[in-house]
Amino acid sequence: MSVKLREQLPRDYKAEEARRSDAIARRVYARYQTRFATAHLFKKQNQEILSALVGGRSPSTFRLLDVGCGFGSLLKDALAQGVQAYGVELAPWNARTAHRDVPQAPVCLGDAENLPFLSGTYDGVVLKGVLHHLGNPQRALAEIHRVLKPGGCLCIFEGDPTARYRRFVLGLADLLGIQHETTLFRHLTPQEVVRLLQASGFTQISKRPVSGLFVPVGLQGWGGPLLWRGVFDRLEGALQSRWPSLFRWHHLFLGVKPSR
Repeated sequence: MSVKLREQLPRDYKAEEARRSDAIARRVYARYQTRFATAHLFKKQNQEILSALVGGRSPSTFRLLDVGCGFGSLLKDALAQGVQAYGVELAPWNARTAHRDVPQAPVCLGDAENLPFLSGTYDGVVLKGVLHHLGNPQRALAEIHRVLKPGGCLCIFEGDPTARYRRFVLGLADLLGIQHETTLFRHLTPQEVVRLLQASGFTQISKRPVSGLFVPVGLQGWGGPLLWRGVFDRLEGALQSRWPSLFRWHHLFLGVKPSR
């Protein structure tokens, strides 16, 4: 079974995607380094991913690969929890920055569609905000399936283009001329992601919405610890527990490579 998701790929789309990713990452990184709100937002998202992926397993024996690791925020948080973290990144500036900032986590320059790792190497793989940058996502998932150990798990954390709140905010950003996306490709719907996982041989597939009520505020770096921990986090947690999809921004997907 194949899933056709991309039409007429540009000849040098990978180089162009890398260039665009580096350009937006430089801007976000500056706020990540200097603004509490942006660093806190990334840490919250990373914790969602790590909790879902590692769960009750022993972190010290868990080998994690972050595909499209960006400037290394998830690698840093994974190492802080004792996880054996590795990264691969297509965009050169991102790869250099991750290598410099998180030297304990090996990071290599590489392509999600041709992963430079042996089969059956990792217990878990992460695609955080990466799927919509891939010209051939099915090939990338096939590569991830290959490098996972039997029983290993893939976590995809991806923006949801069907979310009304997200569409409203990004539409407002477009009206105001605020740049928020650089990819050549569209985001896939949650249903398309599930079909893609199924077509790539993953089982025990699950998905759940993740609130992004304060994502725009966090990405802009607005607010300090008292505001975020005292108001924003509590309010968002209460709203998500009661109305899980009301302010959804992302979806978190899990898929397992069958043991045999």
